[in-house]
Amino acid sequence: MPTAIAGSSGLIMLWNLFCGFLISRPNMKPWYLWAYYANPPTWTIYGTAVSQLGDLTDTFIELPGGESMSVAEYIKGAFSYE
Repeated sequence: MPTAIAGSSGLIMLWNLFCGFLISRPNMKPWYLWAYYANPPTWTIYGTAVSQLGDLTDTFIELPGGESMSVAEYIKGAFSYE
């Protein structure tokens, strides 16, 4: 029983690594994309980010270096969310 708990917690940790919290889709290696697309929390994060932030074209954020862009442009550029 303790071995199963340790093993499942390790697998859950690896599974959550690929849902976009720590490694975004543009930064992920191509051979790991199957885990990204098969992970249900990925679609929850994608849907939430796009529905809540994807239409903020009149709200701007300041980036390092003095550049400013809209929140929707940042979401699209940083995470490839459309």
